[in-house]
Amino acid sequence: MSETATILPLNWPSASWLKLTGSSVEANPESSSEPPSLDSLGFLTPHPAQQHVLATAKRFNTLNCGRRWGKTLLAQRLLADAALNGSPVAYLCPTYKMLTQVWRDLSALLPQARRLVSEYRMELPGGGSIDMWSGDDAANAIRGRKYQLVIVDEAALIPGLMAAWEKSIRPTLTDLRGSAWFISTPRRGGTFEEFYQRGQGAGDEWASWQMPTLSNPYIDPLEIEAARAGMAAQSFAQEYEADFESSESDLVHPNFDRLVHTRVAQVSWAKCQHRIVGIDPGGGDPTAIVPIGTWKQEAPGALNAGLNFHQYGEFYRRGDVSTEDLIQYLGKLHSAGALTKVLVGETGGNVITNSLLRAGFPAERFLGTRDAGLETVNWLLEAKRLTIGPECANSLAEFGGYRWAKRRDGETGERYATSTTVDHHADAMDARRYALLWAVAGYENGGALAAMGSQQWGKVAPVKRGKVGKVTQTWR
Repeated sequence: MSETATILPLNWPSASWLKLTGSSVEANPESSSEPPSLDSLGFLTPHPAQQHVLATAKRFNTLNCGRRWGKTLLAQRLLADAALNGSPVAYLCPTYKMLTQVWRDLSALLPQARRLVSEYRMELPGGGSIDMWSGDDAANAIRGRKYQLVIVDEAALIPGLMAAWEKSIRPTLTDLRGSAWFISTPRRGGTFEEFYQRGQGAGDEWASWQMPTLSNPYIDPLEIEAARAGMAAQSFAQEYEADFESSESDLVHPNFDRLVHTRVAQVSWAKCQHRIVGIDPGGGDPTAIVPIGTWKQEAPGALNAGLNFHQYGEFYRRGDVSTEDLIQYLGKLHSAGALTKVLVGETGGNVITNSLLRAGFPAERFLGTRDAGLETVNWLLEAKRLTIGPECANSLAEFGGYRWAKRRDGETGERYATSTTVDHHADAMDARRYALLWAVAGYENGGALAAMGSQQWGKVAPVKRGKVGKVTQTWR
């Protein structure tokens, strides 16, 4: 198919549809080849803000909007318009309750559709169809299909949205050069915000909009002001103004900002004052090695004046990784600058640690606590004393998916964040916290970093932490 190919509307109603309903092709020789208008079927006319979105849309679109703006009504209109013109389309959402409401609405607006209730599928005269999917695994359900349009409703609540997009949704659009819409109220961090930022760029394929509730003319402005008066400012900004910065987050590291924390190293690995490496063995997951170097910001008046930490690259490999692979990578690091310490996260014993010691590396098993490590990383991010090289693609990608695990309340059905992390997004995260917690504990407990003096931290001193377990300092 050429780059300019389009999907032409099929005749409406089709001969196969007339036959299916018991009519003959000759029964309505005057029937138009054009599908009925959406207005004649009872779809609401888009309000001005919705018209602006439709007029400026591109192939891939991210709509970040406040409550009661009309995002799902707009989605229904897009689905029906494409399906009535003969195209296969799909609607994805996080909950079954949301799906059934959209199903009922479209069933009422499209009475001519053949409804396959068990599959939540509508087949329209002219050959178009609407498939609906819900749940955490909705995206995987569309593998192997092809669509002209896919809409993901409440996209910010879809777990693993980036993986769903790259591995499931995007391939379904290839045959027909289809389009996609991601619509949601905001949620700070994660893929939905990343897609929104793509639309704010200058590219030709992505568009995005921030639409507050007030831009819906059918909502009384006085009612919005009443809501403002009765809500916390942060909640109002999230729910009514579609403000990402004010939205709640279940990110483990909410202070991470790609624009702030992704930096080219200020000093070379060889010139770092100390070089600490964290290793998270795979055990079925990717094996991650994170090298951290410490350096001192000398610029007077800098917010991060004094001690800083930088991640110099990464080792990130799925599948089997041998001890020899680890030794080879560590050997390259050591030849470029002598390693101060290698921290190994081993839940099953000291096998890897002992092998690295025999190879001559200053290795020890990491024995600090997870909570202390997460607190250390969050403090360094907030203080802007931790940066990560732009070449560390896997490490950077983990920040958006590293969240507190969700649980569902047995009585209300509401989902809430727990204090347990989702570990399948934690390989480089774990390796990094091993190195950073050991290094910061080395400073606080009188290691070589302490010799620099507390003034080297600048105006912000390290927070006092609880017991972090056995942490040995061997600063060289």
